[in-house]
Amino acid sequence: KPIAIDLNVTVVEDGELICGSNLRFPDSYREPISPVTSLSNISFELYDGDNDPTHPNYDLNFASSYPTQVQIASLPSKGTLYQTEGTYEEITVIGTMVAVSSSGTSSVFYRPNKDAYSADG
Repeated sequence: KPIAIDLNVTVVEDGELICGSNLRFPDSYREPISPVTSLSNISFELYDGDNDPTHPNYDLNFASSYPTQVQIASLPSKGTLYQTEGTYEEITVIGTMVAVSSSGTSSVFYRPNKDAYSADG
């Protein structure tokens, strides 16, 4: 059975990897982010005992047929999530599947709303 874990992260102003690097200009919010990879990356902690060869329940046939999957259970109240694989599509629907890399990790890019601030001020 899957186990969901709440995730809280801190993202620098405007969602940049490096604060002030390229999104400090208002025009940056009029255009789609290019590249999306300039946004902060939020990684998910994953473990699937059914797909772990060292786990007692491991079954190669099952693991091949049912690989580990990540599904978005809720969307941020402020900002936008994007896929980190493929075409970097915007995630707008709860239940969207997020790609899991061959190394078994999963993540999304996050862009806060323009001039948004945290609930704590």
